Amino acid sequence: VHGDVEDFRMIQTVIKKVTVVAERSEIWLTSFIKEGAAVVTTEVNLSSASDTPTASLDINRMKDLINEMIDFLCAGGRTPIASRQTIIKHLQGHKPLMNLLRETTHHFRRALEKNTFPSTAVDLLVSMYSDVFHFMRVFCTRNFDIQILLHKELDLFLFHMELPLGQVELLVEIFRDNKILCEKIRQPFLNIFYKLILNSGRQARFLELFTVIQNVYDYAIVENQIMTIDFLLPDVRTPSHDEWLVLY
Repeated sequence: VHGDVEDFRMIQTVIKKVTVVAERSEIWLTSFIKEGAAVVTTEVNLSSASDTPTASLDINRMKDLINEMIDFLCAGGRTPIASRQTIIKHLQGHKPLMNLLRETTHHFRRALEKNTFPSTAVDLLVSMYSDVFHFMRVFCTRNFDIQILLHKELDLFLFHMELPLGQVELLVEIFRDNKILCEKIRQPFLNIFYKLILNSGRQARFLELFTVIQNVYDYAIVENQIMTIDFLLPDVRTPSHDEWLVLY
């Protein structure tokens, strides 16, 4: 019990730190892009980094804090612990990272569009956003209530889907084994994945969503199966809903 209390206090402190850094994100990302990331390191010693721009320090600080939250969720293992997911949900630890995505993605687009922006600086931003999406994925893994919670902010995760930041894997995890959410899927959402496949090829990470949304355990979601076949096999006549039920 004492250990549980200490763990709670520790993650509460980490979340407070994440909140403080995220609240300044608009400032330090603007600065990061303006200064052209004159000095960028993917790993810095925060206690002796006097030569590193403040914005770079803030990005690395955010990365360190996010990874502390991931470590807490998994308790040193590879899979999240449901009780720890609940603790972070109770402390609203996901909210500052939601705000980070909401307030900074346009800066990331600007960085990508600047031909003069150093590739090492882009890599640092990619690494930070990858950590955000990784946390969100671990946070909602096999957790019905948190899947529902993140689904409400789905548009936030439709972010540079062509880049492997972990957003596709997060979306898959939000829908995995969640019958309610899978039955809510509509064509406009799937069109995003259709376009990704058409432009980037049938990569496994794009196709996994179509596998996840067709069945939830032993329950077949016929409408999703029909939509999937319509796209992946456009030259094949798709059975009607009634015909499909007969096939089952």
